Amino acid sequence: MVKRATLCSIIAAFLILLSANLALAQDSGAPVQPMPPTPAQAPVTSPASLTETQWLYGEVVSVDAAAKTVTIKYLDYEADKEKEAVIIIDDKTSFENAASLADIKPKDALSVDYTVGKDGKYTAKDISVEKPQEGESAPLPPTTQEAAPEGTGDKP
Repeated sequence: MVKRATLCSIIAAFLILLSANLALAQDSGAPVQPMPPTPAQAPVTSPASLTETQWLYGEVVSVDAAAKTVTIKYLDYEADKEKEAVIIIDDKTSFENAASLADIKPKDALSVDYTVGKDGKYTAKDISVEKPQEGESAPLPPTTQEAAPEGTGDKP
């Protein structure tokens, strides 16, 4: 009998608490405030992304020494498409394997650390011209020797 009374008291207390929570959860008529976006949903031009250094690797398409820009063709992994980016070179840009922008030529492979400005333009912080490693070499040009005409070689 005591167990039954205790069990009934516990169930009653549980139901009272449950009904109190349901009453508090009812709509009070106030407009629902949307949640702020998570970092994954934040726009690319957020203030934090403007100061973050980003990285790009690709092949030089063109160099404009007068405008101090280099255009790079790269693979956008998210879209799985080749794209082009115009990178601005300024006085703060450092170079590796090149003394300056004048040493960069079309078809060079570049690794670029850059930031995105408020205007959406890419400004290079560091540019590294990728050179073949030791033991690797550029393909040899075709030989200029012509094959000997048939019938002139020694036959056994």
